[in-house]
Amino acid sequence: MYLYFTIITKTDQSDILMKWCGDDQSSIYDGWKKIAKNRDSFNLYDLKKLSQRIKIISHINGRENCIEEDIIKESLESLTQIDKIASNKISNIGNDVNWEDVIGMEEGKKILTEIIIWPSKYNEIYKNCPIRLGRSAILYGSSGVGKTYLVRALIKKSNLYTMIIKGPELLSKYIGSSEENVRKTFEKARQNKPCLLIFEEFDGIAPRRGHDSTGVTDRVVNQLLTEMDGVESLDGVYVIATTSRIDLIDPALLRPGRLDYKIECKYPTQDERVSFLKLYIPKMGMHFKSSINNEEIQNDLNSLGKRMVNWSFGEIKGALTNTYFMALRKVQDDKSNSTHIKINEGDTIEITKIDLEMGIKESIPKRLMSSSNEYKSYLGEGINLKTGSRTTLA
Repeated sequence: MYLYFTIITKTDQSDILMKWCGDDQSSIYDGWKKIAKNRDSFNLYDLKKLSQRIKIISHINGRENCIEEDIIKESLESLTQIDKIASNKISNIGNDVNWEDVIGMEEGKKILTEIIIWPSKYNEIYKNCPIRLGRSAILYGSSGVGKTYLVRALIKKSNLYTMIIKGPELLSKYIGSSEENVRKTFEKARQNKPCLLIFEEFDGIAPRRGHDSTGVTDRVVNQLLTEMDGVESLDGVYVIATTSRIDLIDPALLRPGRLDYKIECKYPTQDERVSFLKLYIPKMGMHFKSSINNEEIQNDLNSLGKRMVNWSFGEIKGALTNTYFMALRKVQDDKSNSTHIKINEGDTIEITKIDLEMGIKESIPKRLMSSSNEYKSYLGEGINLKTGSRTTLA
C-alpha cells in the first residue's frame, strides 16, 4: 500500500503509462513528458486512474492505436481533482488571464516577478545564491481591487503546478484535523515542487492568537508557522496569501521568513481607470459608434474615469456589465427608439458615452452613497443636495 501512494519520477511515469496503455504506444512517452514537465506528484494510484481514462477517451474518439498529447490532456482534465492529487483538500487549476490584462499594481507585479517568476525560470542561477531569497507574499486590500485577478494572471505567467486553498476549508470540527490538513497541504506542495501554493481568505485560518475559545485557529496558526519557517525546507514552494483584512492576521505570520512581502492592492488611479475602460469595453462585447473618432473616445473615457474616483476594478466592471445589459434591453425592447445601438457581425453592441453614464449611475457603490458631494460627482452637478434636505432614489 505504501508503494501504491509513493511519488513516481517523471521518467518512470512515462514508462508506466506506456505499459498500462499498451506497449506499442510510444507516442504516450513523448506526450506525457511534455505534459508532466511541471507535475512531479503522481503516484501509482494516480497513474492507474489516468491510464484507464486515456483508454476510455481514446476509444470514444476512435484513436486506440494513436494516443497522442491531446488525448492525454483531455484525460487529465476529465479526472476529478481527488484522482489527480489524491486529496480533497487541495485544488489544481489553470487560468487564462494574461499578465498584460492586469491594470495597475505595477509594484505588486514587480515583486511577484522577482520572487516567483524569475526563480522558477532561472532555477540554476537562484539555486546557487548564497543568501535566502524571499519566496512568499501576502496581497491585501479592499474587495474588488484585483487581488484574485493578479493571482490568476500569476498562475498563467509562472506556469507552475498550482494549488489553491480556500482558507476556511482547512478547518475541521474534529480535534487535530485542522492541523493535519495544513500539514498535508504543505507536504503535497513539497511533492509537487516547483509549486505555487495560494491561500485565499487567509484571515479565515490565521487570525490573531488568543481570541478563539476553542483553540482551533491558534493551533492552525502554530502549524502554519512551523511549516513556513520550520526545520523542513520549503525550497521550490512559493506561497501567496490574499486577504481583505490584514489587520486580523496574526503578526507572527507577517514577518520575514513567513510571508516575506506585503503587497497592497489599492484603488485604481485616474489613468488606471481609463486604461481599464479601454481594455474591458471591447472585452465585454461593446464598441463605440464608428462615427466617434479616437480623440473623442479618449475625452469621453477621461470624463467617465473622473466620475469613478475610489471605485474598485470590480465595481467598474459591474458598471460595464450594467451598461451592456441596459443597451441590450434597448435593442430587444424598442429597436425603433434605439437606432444608436446596433449589434455588429462580431456580436458586440454599439454604445455611446450616454449609455456608459447610465451604467455608472446604476452601479454607484453603496459605500460611497453617504456623501452628497460624492453623489454630485457621480450623478452630475444637476442634482443639488443641501444639508438637511430630503431626497429619495424612487
